[in-house]
Amino acid sequence: MLNTILKRTAKDIVIYFPGKLLPALTGLITVPIFTRLFRPEEYGVLAVIGVFTAAGGIAVGNWLTSSVMRFLPYYKREQKLDQFYSTLLFAFFLSIIAVGLLGIPVYVLLKNTVSEQVFRLLPLAGLIICVSSLFSIFQTVLRADQRAKLFVTFELTQVYGALIVGLCLVVLFRFGIEGILWGSLIVMTIVNVMIYWWLMRQGIQVKTREVSLFTLREFASYGIPACASTIGTWILSVSDRYLIEYFRGTTEVGLYSIGYNLADKSINLMVASLMLAIGPVLINTWESDNRRYTASLLGQCTRLMVLLGVPMVTGLTVLSTPIFQVLTTEAYLSGAQVLSWVSLGSLSYGFSLLAYTGLILAKKTTIMARNYLLAGALNVILNLIFLPRFGFMA
Repeated sequence: MLNTILKRTAKDIVIYFPGKLLPALTGLITVPIFTRLFRPEEYGVLAVIGVFTAAGGIAVGNWLTSSVMRFLPYYKREQKLDQFYSTLLFAFFLSIIAVGLLGIPVYVLLKNTVSEQVFRLLPLAGLIICVSSLFSIFQTVLRADQRAKLFVTFELTQVYGALIVGLCLVVLFRFGIEGILWGSLIVMTIVNVMIYWWLMRQGIQVKTREVSLFTLREFASYGIPACASTIGTWILSVSDRYLIEYFRGTTEVGLYSIGYNLADKSINLMVASLMLAIGPVLINTWESDNRRYTASLLGQCTRLMVLLGVPMVTGLTVLSTPIFQVLTTEAYLSGAQVLSWVSLGSLSYGFSLLAYTGLILAKKTTIMARNYLLAGALNVILNLIFLPRFGFMA
């Protein structure tokens, strides 16, 4: 039985891998394009907007994506999918309203802490938060239901569609850096409609009377602590752009972000492909009669991450400068020094995801939230101490 589960996992990894490889390659392809189209300070604007869209996405949708991954197998087994999806979409709209009300005073407070161009683009970032959160929820539905091929299809459609539309807006219609944001918004909206249409084709009926307060409370009690964990990871991985913007300016954000994205996307290619496949399998195995195989399956995945991750980190460290010389212009070369540190951090994050699997299965997400938030707080404190003096290398 364990061999059967491992074969299914390996099959899903093979399917998910192109879904992460091709977007990761897109990220690498866009580096020479963006570094030639935009100055470092313009790329920095795009990176700072990414900070706010990531934060908003966590606040709106992360507690729901966590709940989808954990509870969809149960509701499917109990044949209560109409209740599940009706409550899910109801919770999403509640989340949009709550975050929107909170976002108004935050928007006002940010005016004196970011550049004028960043502030001007924040309303557009708000629209992207709404659309991208729904896209993440829908993609998690496909992942939890082990629809790997559909997941990859919609993922690639979104990534490449957004890139093509965004570059057309920049090159042909002179939209500037905001053309990239508009391209993402337009394509994600279209893909969301496609996924919703596919769900309706599966016989799912979203009705107000199917909304369950019990299910909503279950989502909240599990998903909100899990969301707090993601806030911790956001503080660890993204908040530094905002602090660099505040202390050192948009140009240093651009230099730092190029190196960060190259390292993170490279390591995340392996980590995400593995976790996308193994997460649903572990939960389904735990919820079935084959619970005893869960630990062995997790051990095999840990070994695989070591075998793949360590050589990748070593390669990025040794070849950091040549990579930048090939992919960027001279104006961005000082960003090469972050490659080794970010790649090591990304691999460490991958191991933390595997380590916390037991807490996810036991629904003890509060412990995860505590640990990630403590790590995030320490990260911010160290940045506040060292960033003003040493710049983005801090």
